[in-house]
Amino acid sequence: MKVRIFACVLVLALLLSGCDVFSELGAFRDAMGQADRTEKYNAYVELLNFTTGHWFTNVVGMYFRDFGYEREPNTDVYFPNGQFMFGLREDGDNMYVQYTRQFELPRRLAGSEPDFGDADEKALELIEATEALMSILFVDINEYYNRGDHLLDNFARGFEYHTRMLEIYVAFHEAIEAFAIAFDVIISEFEWVDLEAFEEAGMYIHLYRLRIVRSARQIMDAFIGFEEQGFVVSDADIAEADRLMEELASDIAALSARVALYPDEDVWGAEGITANQANRTSHFFMSARLVEETATDVLDRVRAGASDGLDFHLRLFNQRYETLITHYNQSISLN
Repeated sequence: MKVRIFACVLVLALLLSGCDVFSELGAFRDAMGQADRTEKYNAYVELLNFTTGHWFTNVVGMYFRDFGYEREPNTDVYFPNGQFMFGLREDGDNMYVQYTRQFELPRRLAGSEPDFGDADEKALELIEATEALMSILFVDINEYYNRGDHLLDNFARGFEYHTRMLEIYVAFHEAIEAFAIAFDVIISEFEWVDLEAFEEAGMYIHLYRLRIVRSARQIMDAFIGFEEQGFVVSDADIAEADRLMEELASDIAALSARVALYPDEDVWGAEGITANQANRTSHFFMSARLVEETATDVLDRVRAGASDGLDFHLRLFNQRYETLITHYNQSISLN
C-alpha cells in the first residue's frame, strides 16, 4: 500500500509581551491582520504533525508489520513477553485516552473564528478519522490480543478487526490528504509572513532560521515535482533547484556566523532567545547541514539520470527535513 507522505510544518514564533522586538513583531502581525490566527494555525500544525509524524506512523506500522496489508491477516505472529503492543494500564488511562486529549484544542478552534475555510471542516474530519484509528488499535485490537482472546477463538475476531483496521486506515490517510490540501492554502499565505518583520527588527537568528526552513521546503517541493515527472526533468528544473540550493547554503552560512556567537548572551538575549532555545538552534543548525548534504545527493543523482539509490536518498531527505522542522519548532517554543 503506497501512502503519500506529508512533511511536518512549522509553528509560529510565540509573542513575548516583555520583549521589545517581539512587541514589534506583534504590532506587525496586527497590521497584517494575522495576530489572532496564530493559536489556530499552531493547533492545526500540531494536528498535522502528529498524524504524519514518526511516532504515530511507526506505532501504526507495528500492527501492519505483524499482520500485513492483505485482506486476510497473517496469523503466524509472535508477541514478545506475551504483549501485543502497549499492555493494559490498571488505571484505565489507555493510549487512546492519553492521546485524544491533544485534539481538544483544534476541535474547539475549528468551530471558531478566524475562518480557515475548508481546513476547518477537514480538521474535524481528520480528528474523527484519527480517533477511529486509535480506538480500534489502542483499545479493541490491543485488548483482544493482550487478553489472549485470539487463542480462544482461533483469530475469528482478529479477522474482523483486521478488515475494519484496513478500512479505517485508508480513511485516515484520505483525511490527512484532504486536510493537508485544504490547510496548505493557509500555510502558503501565513508561514513566511514573519520574514519581513524579522528583517526589519534586526532579528537575524530568527530570520535565517526561517529562511533556511523556507529554502528546504521549496527544495522538497521541487523534488516532489521531479518525482511526478518520473525524474525526467528539464535543464530549467535543474537550474531552479540549483538556485534554491545556493539560497539554502547562503542562509546556513549566515546562521553559522550567528551561532558562532553562542557564548555572547547579549546576542541571543537581544532577540528574546533563551538558553534552551539557543541550544535547540544549535541542533537546528546541524539538521540544516544534513538537509543540505542529502539534498545535494538527490540533486546529483537526478542531474546524472541515475535512479540507483534515489529512493533511499529521497526518504532520507524527508526524514531530515522533518527533523529540521522539529528542531525549528523547539527553537522557538521551549522556554
